[in-house]
Amino acid sequence: ADEVKSAMNDFEAATGIAEAAAKGFDEAMLNIYNNNFGENMEDIAAAMSTVAQTAKDLDPANIEAMTQNALMLRDTFGYDIQEQMRAVNMLMDQFGMSGEDAFNLIAQGAQNGLDKNGDLLDSINEYSVHFKTLGLDAEDMFNSFANGASAGTFSVDKLGDAVKEFGIRVKDGSDGTMQAFADIGVNAEETAAAFAAGGDQAAKAFEDVTAALFAMDDPLAQNAAGVALFGTMWEDLGVEGMKALTNLNGEISTTTDALSAINAVKYDDFGSAMSGLGRVLKTNFVLPIGQEALPALSDFVNELSAGAASANGDISKMADTFGTALAGLVEDFSTILPQITAFATEIVLGLVASLPTISAAAVDMINSLVQGLIGALPAIAEAATQIILSLIDGLISVLPLILEGAVQIVLALANGIGEALPQLLPKIVEVV
Repeated sequence: ADEVKSAMNDFEAATGIAEAAAKGFDEAMLNIYNNNFGENMEDIAAAMSTVAQTAKDLDPANIEAMTQNALMLRDTFGYDIQEQMRAVNMLMDQFGMSGEDAFNLIAQGAQNGLDKNGDLLDSINEYSVHFKTLGLDAEDMFNSFANGASAGTFSVDKLGDAVKEFGIRVKDGSDGTMQAFADIGVNAEETAAAFAAGGDQAAKAFEDVTAALFAMDDPLAQNAAGVALFGTMWEDLGVEGMKALTNLNGEISTTTDALSAINAVKYDDFGSAMSGLGRVLKTNFVLPIGQEALPALSDFVNELSAGAASANGDISKMADTFGTALAGLVEDFSTILPQITAFATEIVLGLVASLPTISAAAVDMINSLVQGLIGALPAIAEAATQIILSLIDGLISVLPLILEGAVQIVLALANGIGEALPQLLPKIVEVV
């Protein structure tokens, strides 16, 4: 109970959200805890604080969902929660998607190896706006990264930089860009206007320009146009790398529920199940009693502290204060005791009611074990016989060596003791 209160105090201090518990943030924290995320209440409160500080939505239910996803990706991929939230907010701002979809795409990107150089989250932050200005959406961006990475590009940052360079050049209206449009066979003025308009027009222009560029037969002319449109990134990535980068088709999609799949396998073990059970028991049964007890304990400590200050070293005054405070504590706890008694009674009654089922199951289990052992005894006995015979055979084969070694050791000891006796006897006499 004290851990919960302390965690909520930390959350309020970090976010400036007054009376956070009354607004439902304590329930959000307990839900995350009961779902078995986070190391402890303090860890969950710190994660919730980071999410609340960076999210533009302060609905406790949404903070709960985003915090849970952030903790899951931290546990799975090692992502810092603040870095995650920067990327998630960028995806939400640029592409108008939900936090759930943003986390989902990041999870799929990581699963597809886009973070092999540790720059996926930074690339999302830096290049989302450039994909958006070309009329492309978040799924286009992730699949572009995935296709480029599969083609051998060592870094998604390099892929994003190529799109950024392209987006700048196709809207600059320079002679080089307009000539490149003409060289690949598209209307320069209309294409430039489409890119400037953004949205669907820009997306269509992106598709037309890249298709025309890669359809060119003359490699020298193609290279010149590619450099004019993509700059040095064309030279760095090459024709095949650029083809892969501009391919927006792929399996990364908001319809793929990667988060649920991760949750299903990440924490699917006995230790996690037991931890989850313990958490549910603590929050549903122990916590309410603790929350009732905390004010009484706080009053007791505060009264003792005030009494110690006023007593100023007088033991008798301090003793009186302690007696008064203790009497108050006992009175306060007398109101809590019925709840504890009721809780314990219900547990006992539940166990008693379950005993016939438990005993029947135990008898069946023991019978099955006994029958299994009886059935296995011949095989066990045969295996044991073979082991014993093998040991005997081994011992017999090494006995001559063992005996010979033992004889040598005994003789050496006898000789050594015999030689040492003349010197040892006088010393023994002195000691006696």
